[in-house]
Amino acid sequence: MFSKKNLKNGGFQKDKSMVFVGRDGIINVELAKTMEEKDVEQLVTEIEEIMKKTPGKARILFNLTSTTTHIRSSQFRKELAERIKKIDKNIGFTKVAFFGGNLIIRTIASFIIATAEFKNIKIFLNREEALKWLRKT
Repeated sequence: MFSKKNLKNGGFQKDKSMVFVGRDGIINVELAKTMEEKDVEQLVTEIEEIMKKTPGKARILFNLTSTTTHIRSSQFRKELAERIKKIDKNIGFTKVAFFGGNLIIRTIASFIIATAEFKNIKIFLNREEALKWLRKT
């Protein structure tokens, strides 16, 4: 599990990955430069825990700018997509935005989005565009 740190709204941090709820109620996910598959699994667990404590359906912002993590196993990507799909069914997302990252990272994110059959998920080049879209009702 991620170590609990003095982050507002019960956020979590491990190495340079962080999950926290911003003042606007958006769940922010900052990814470390490198992550193992077990780190990704833990991250998803922490996001799910924060979603359970956040009123209403979640809006989530993923910062892919720093990460160079490549999830190489296609089986793991499929399992991850299925797990996220289950979280969406049980708790629910309103919108999810990804921003930054290189072409490979954005391609992996696109694969997970397509596999999980999400409707309200987009990938943006920068944080400002992503936040503008997330904040629109």
